[in-house]
Formats: sequence, structure tokens, C-alpha cells
Amino acid sequence: MTDRKLVRYIADHDLDYRRYITEKCRRDTVFWINTFCQTYDPRLKDPYVPFLLFPKQEDVILFFENAYEGKKRALMDKSRDVGATWLMSAFLVHKWLFTHGFNGGIGSRKATLVDSKGDPDCIFEKIRMLISRLPAWMIPKEWEKYSRTNLIKNPSNESTITGHSGDQLGRGGRSSIYMLDESAFIERSKKVIAALSQNTDCLIQVSTPNGTDNEFYRAITSAVYPRISIHWKDDPRKNHWIAPDGTKGQGWDAPKDAVYPWYERQCLELDPVVIAQELDLDYTASIEGIYIRAIWVKAAINAHLRIPEIEFGDNMIGLDVATEGSNKTVLTVRRGATKALASSGNALAKGATAPPACAICCICCICIA
Repeated sequence: MTDRKLVRYIADHDLDYRRYITEKCRRDTVFWINTFCQTYDPRLKDPYVPFLLFPKQEDVILFFENAYEGKKRALMDKSRDVGATWLMSAFLVHKWLFTHGFNGGIGSRKATLVDSKGDPDCIFEKIRMLISRLPAWMIPKEWEKYSRTNLIKNPSNESTITGHSGDQLGRGGRSSIYMLDESAFIERSKKVIAALSQNTDCLIQVSTPNGTDNEFYRAITSAVYPRISIHWKDDPRKNHWIAPDGTKGQGWDAPKDAVYPWYERQCLELDPVVIAQELDLDYTASIEGIYIRAIWVKAAINAHLRIPEIEFGDNMIGLDVATEGSNKTVLTVRRGATKALASSGNALAKGATAPPACAICCICCICIA
């Protein structure tokens, strides 16, 4: 990690070094953020803190770079409070500073979430803070004079950052890149995405999950677009764990019975749906009537690699009855932890109340056995 104070001090007093460091910043967004940017957290005694990216955040910035350079549509789903809005804001400010004629767009579902002067929670106030706390020699002269609500202009290189919300999303002009914050919560998102796709070659959608009935979820599950996820376990402020034997560690590789103290506190304070959706990235958490939870499905993937084969025990039957279209009714039978039989048949006719004959026969045979 570069010594921020030393770099800034030398650049303040040495013009040749300043030119060198400016060029390095232009070429390396991660270096620029780690060396010169600050964020704001009112929970801290000193709320202005150096923006030091943790490894997953660096991955996110490089992911943004790849999408921007490759002119791709890309997706990022994330747990809440992992710095996603700061990452988007810093990426846009970097291009605004160092790219001639850049026009970055960013939007969200409500106007107050995009720009509300003096509100540190809104996107544009974060952008203003990032700019104003850079070294004086790095800040474009009179940038505030040429800026207004939902518009920040760099008069030295004719670059801009514009903001939109609600029904205005997608109605702006052409953008070098467009970042859509909390994309899963956008109303009429299908029309918004269609409009934005015509206005920019690089659309990046960022969101926490919000169920399955939205364009963000459909894009995530399509596997068509590049995707990155940032989970609370990626955040070194939260991912410390303690094992039953007292062993401590950090990250994803916790032993089976270890606990994450930060996560346990959240579980005590927050609703289980909020935990599943906004922390654990569970897209089915807010849907009523879900019988098989997504977390169970994920746990079952490759479970046979972790569970030893046991060929004794009770007979177990699983039946998934198809009720329409070309779906198949599937029956699986196992004894212990070993699958013994799988069978499938056509969907039930409309109004029918019994599973296909093959399923009935299999059930009868296994029950007799």
C-alpha cells in the first residue's frame, strides 16, 4: 500500500513528481482511489476516512474497467453496506477527471437518492465529497460554478456526470457509461433498460436482491452478461469468525461450526427476510409461499461429494409433480444417503389430481419393499 501522506506531500511540492503521479493516476483507477480518495462515515469519530479498497472492492473496480473498455452490459449484486455506491461514484469521478469528453450517467429509483444537496446519503453528494477532498492541484478550477443539481461538469476537459431518476431514467442523451443503482427496485425496469441500452454501450446494473419479478433478477439468472457479486463475507470489517475451539480467522474459509459475530448481531436485530435478501443475496427471501428455499437448493448442489454413501436406513421418496406444459413429473427414491431410482413422466392433464402411473408404481413398489 502506498504511503498516502508521503505521496501527497511530495506531489504538493515537486512539479515533476506531480506530473508523474498524475499520469499514474490516469492509468490506474485503483491506485488513484487508494492514494487520493476519501469517503464519509458519520458513525466514526473522524467521519472522513481514506478510501482504502479491500481486495474484493479492487476486483469490482477492475470489473467496471473491463465493462467500460469493452463496452459491455454488466451486473453486480451485493450485500448492503459494502461500499457499492462509493465504488460507482469513485469510478465516475476518475473518468471525469482524466478522460476528455467523458459523459457518465448514474441513476436510481428516486430523485432524492440521486441528488439532494447536503444529504451525504445521496449519490451526487458522495461525488462532490470525493472531488472536494482531492488535493487542490488535482481539482478542476471552477468546477462548482459549472455544476448544478444532477450535473457535475469539468470545464477543463468538457467531461460531465449526469444523474436521473424515476421516469427520467433512459431519457437523457448519450453516455460513455451508465450506472443504474439499486436496479432491482426500479419501476417499469423493462422500459428503462431498453431505453438505456439505446443510449449507452456500457450499462452497469448494481443492486441488492428484490425478489424475482424484475429485470435485474432475470438478467442475473440469464447468465448472458458478465457478473460480479460482493458479499458481506468479502468485507474485512465484518468477516471475522470464531470456531468452537477458540480458533479465529477471517473470510470465507471458516470451519463448519464457526460463527461470525457481526452476522450474529445482525440476525438478532433484523428481520429474517432482510437478512436473507440484503445480506445473504437470497432472491426468493421476499416471496411468500416458497416451499423450498434457495439456500436449501444451494446446499444440495454437489452434496453427494460431501455426504458419504450409506446404503441402509429408511426408504425416502421425493416427488415433484408437473402440472402443465411440457414439464416432467420426477420421482426419486433413495435408501439412506444413496439415490436408488429416478423416474419421470409427462405433466398432469389440466384438472387431474393424481401423479402419472410410473410415479404411482414406483411409490407402491418402494413402500412394499
